[in-house]
Amino acid sequence: MPGEVGNTDVPKKAIQATDVVYTASTLKGVVGNTIPTEQISELTFKFDVTKGIIGEYDVQPDADMELKRLAYTQLSKNLVWSKYQFIITDGSKLYTRDTKVPWADAIRSATEYFSTVKDYQVIGVLSAGAASSHTALGGNWDTSTAEIEDDIVKAIQYVGANSNMQDGEKMSVLCPADVYYEFRKLDLIGNVQQQLRDYLERSFEVDIRSFRPYYDTSGTAQMDALEDDCVVYVDGRVTARHAQFSQAAAVSKGFPTTERWRIPNRGDAYYMRMASAARVTWDGVNSTNTKSNRIYKILDVT
Repeated sequence: MPGEVGNTDVPKKAIQATDVVYTASTLKGVVGNTIPTEQISELTFKFDVTKGIIGEYDVQPDADMELKRLAYTQLSKNLVWSKYQFIITDGSKLYTRDTKVPWADAIRSATEYFSTVKDYQVIGVLSAGAASSHTALGGNWDTSTAEIEDDIVKAIQYVGANSNMQDGEKMSVLCPADVYYEFRKLDLIGNVQQQLRDYLERSFEVDIRSFRPYYDTSGTAQMDALEDDCVVYVDGRVTARHAQFSQAAAVSKGFPTTERWRIPNRGDAYYMRMASAARVTWDGVNSTNTKSNRIYKILDVT
């Protein structure tokens, strides 16, 4: 029968594992800095959005006006549970040169998995939430006919002309990793030999980011929400929001997010679970509340 390890050992190891995974999985994510993760204490992520009302122009100072109120729309998404478990066998502890290495390697693997889940959720809603799109104008970005600059400028122009983007907000261009280095090649732009990435980031104030999906031990891509496309979007929670069931809330309910068990004659087993979800922040313009003009997609870039 599996049994819990000593009372002083279990909480220390479990809490340490939880702290590392909760923090590092957010920092490792591709979109973690552009769509921050919020900690919530409920299993349904809820927030309200509103579209501003129009006032009246060129009227008398004492003219009577109809009183209007802001109309709010509640958006929600149920958090989705993810689990990860591993065992550190007695044999691995016996033969390793450093007993801390197996645990550190396993925690790193768990962190990468949970960061993959967060990326999958956020990139998924960004990809599905693009209000408009076009197919790469000159074909795949790694071909001689590619028109990468024109593709990205077209996306930026759409977002700037049709969304509520404000001066000072940053934009991100998220593309598959296998075409990311096309941005790093030197090219003659404006009679200056320079990288396309430097030119675009300097001229249009965008961040060019690459995404590589998680690969399993057989080399198969897992949780690839981007696939062959590129997503251009305005950073921040006005575009999309991501939530995670907080560790503090779990503790207050007596619900451990990480448990460590001793399995006799085998080793130490760890069980981890995380609840999270992402949701597009409706801009009040599109007919469906899962779309936003702050997001644009370029299809078939690879």
